[in-house]
This record gives sequence, structure tokens and C-alpha cells, in this order.
Amino acid sequence: GRGEGLADGLSLSLTKGRVRPWDVEQGANGNCWVMSALAAVAERPNLIRRLFAQDVPDARGRYDVRLYSLLEGRWVTHIIDDRLPVLNFDSEAGLSLAYAKISNDGQLWPALLEKAMAKHMGGYAAMDGGSSSFALGTLLGTPREKLIDAYHCNNGEWNLWKIRWSDDHASDPESYDSHRVSSSTFLDMLADARRSGFVMCAS
Repeated sequence: GRGEGLADGLSLSLTKGRVRPWDVEQGANGNCWVMSALAAVAERPNLIRRLFAQDVPDARGRYDVRLYSLLEGRWVTHIIDDRLPVLNFDSEAGLSLAYAKISNDGQLWPALLEKAMAKHMGGYAAMDGGSSSFALGTLLGTPREKLIDAYHCNNGEWNLWKIRWSDDHASDPESYDSHRVSSSTFLDMLADARRSGFVMCAS
């Protein structure tokens, strides 16, 4: 890997012709909400592949990645390269990728999509905390009015709400369109959503 000794024993490629949820491994960033969404979308491999304009990088190691802007209501293309941040936790272990990992068989797509998300949002630090519904909308092109969050209230009920996204992608409690349902009703809703082919995740 570019002389850093990372993944030197692997044959690296974008997807190796397959995309799997278990290829996703979180790194040293509080972005489980992004990783959860990546794994959920990876259950439908074609939805991951369509985000990349090419299967192999250009001569400079660059990829064109399409992500959906919930604020602008349109797809945007981000140009990223295949250089990934690394950390040196200790001298014996050596360097490791700082954020999303390369899969055990050398697939790059999780780390490259995370890098594209970081560029989309203004940097890796901007992904430290967030909502999976934002990530799903960004990956799938889902209009924000069709995204629903759920939160367990610890009293046998679930709070469901739609969020009006602000410029910094955070949610404003004053803008919630929310209501509560019982756990049994919520489970029925999840089953219906699953049968209808909805993409769902938890973080």
C-alpha cells in the first residue's frame, strides 16, 4: 500500500466483484451511524456499486463518487483519491488505517465511501456523531421527507420522527415531527417495512 506496509499481502480492488455487509469495519472515528448505513446498503450490492463511476481508479488513483445532498435535493459528484489516513498506535504494531478498514480480502469500497462521505460533510471530524437516516439518504438519494428515525424511550414505547436537516446536518429538537408508538406496533411497522424492501439500520 504505497510503501506504508499496509495491505501489502492483499490484492486490492474496489469490490472484487462482490459487496458484503461484513466488509465494513469502523475505525477511530465516532461514525457508527455511517458504518451502519454502509453495511445496510451493502445488503443490496448494486446500490453500492452505482455510487462509483468506475471500478478502477484513473492513473492518479482517483475515483468519482456520487452522493446525494439532502440540503440541495440533488446528486453531487466528489473526486477522491485512494490515499487513506493512517495511525501509528505503537512501534510494534506499526501503522494501521485510521478510519474504515480494508476488508480481509482487499476490498477498498468501505474506506473509499467513508472518505467520500468525509469530503461531502467537510472532513472526517464532521462525522463524529450523527444519524443513520442522514447517511442512508446520502447513499440512496432518498428525499429527507421520507426518512424516519426511531428512538426507544425505555418505557415500552418508541418515538418516531422526521427531521428537517439543518446546514450542519444536525437535528433541531424544535423541528421534530414526532409521535410515540408501542413496542408491538413498532415491530409490526418494521416487519411491514422489511417486506416492502426498505433499507433499515441501527446505530
